[in-house]
Amino acid sequence: MKKTINIFILAIALILTACSSDDTASVQPSYMSLPFTLTLHDGGQGTRSMGDPGVAEMPFVKPACLYLFAIIEYADGKTYMTCHKGSTAADWSDLQATYESDVATTDHISTYKGTLKIYSGAISSGKIYAIASTEELTLSGISTATPLNTPVEVTATPEFNAVTFDIPASVTGSANINRFFRSVYNTPAGGCQFTDLSNVSVVLYHTATLLDIQWDTTLAGSSFNGNAITSISVNELPTKGIHAFTPQGNAAGTETDMYSQAITISEGNKYMGRDAYYVPSLDAYHLTVNGTDTPKGTSITSGLTSAPWVRINLK
Repeated sequence: MKKTINIFILAIALILTACSSDDTASVQPSYMSLPFTLTLHDGGQGTRSMGDPGVAEMPFVKPACLYLFAIIEYADGKTYMTCHKGSTAADWSDLQATYESDVATTDHISTYKGTLKIYSGAISSGKIYAIASTEELTLSGISTATPLNTPVEVTATPEFNAVTFDIPASVTGSANINRFFRSVYNTPAGGCQFTDLSNVSVVLYHTATLLDIQWDTTLAGSSFNGNAITSISVNELPTKGIHAFTPQGNAAGTETDMYSQAITISEGNKYMGRDAYYVPSLDAYHLTVNGTDTPKGTSITSGLTSAPWVRINLK
């Protein structure tokens, strides 16, 4: 009789253990891998017509830092964000020229392939936000801290339109700032939406504007009356609070947080010339133009809206 009771108690214990194990397994999160590919389009056809802006492009430099955010909304109403950070230029493929009818174009591409850890389940929508740079960036308005590549539930989608960065302290002088902005790339405003979970493909574009300035004092009716230009500078360019995903939101720099970009004037181009520089995107650019018959410090406001390539004609 005693043996029978012991067997009965052991059977109950095994059943309870099995139930406890099943309950524990049922609450374990289930993950899946989301492969993604980022593509940088660089050179002529990537951002503008071939041959423009008429000056040699600075050499392409692969990004060394990548910040990527995936926002996944599920059918149960929950939203999760997964952060990914890449930190070496070796993660990007070497720049390759594309071909059309066996003829190389100036549309060059470099790619980055990776995977994100996301929760498995019924996904209703997904978006990718990414920004890549040759320099380490400090993003304001969103956390890039650990845990990386781990889904975190968010009660509201972060305001990516408000995310900003400053020009890194290591980048000084207008020439280096020009190089820095030449190789900062991001996803368009609003992020890149995806539905195909087998491979998310995202294209990154220049974050900054290529400001293309041309001048010709010899044109009929020119305000310069055929006189030489001695200096041109673009003023009030911001060094801080530069929008990461919505360049249209940038404001002109303040007195302590701005820089100027001088346009190279030489003996050979003082009457007619052209030069281009990468600068933060602004709704209007403020120029100071000096000439032999131009009031010193003449200020010109372009009145142009933000765009990847902006041309200003001085005449």
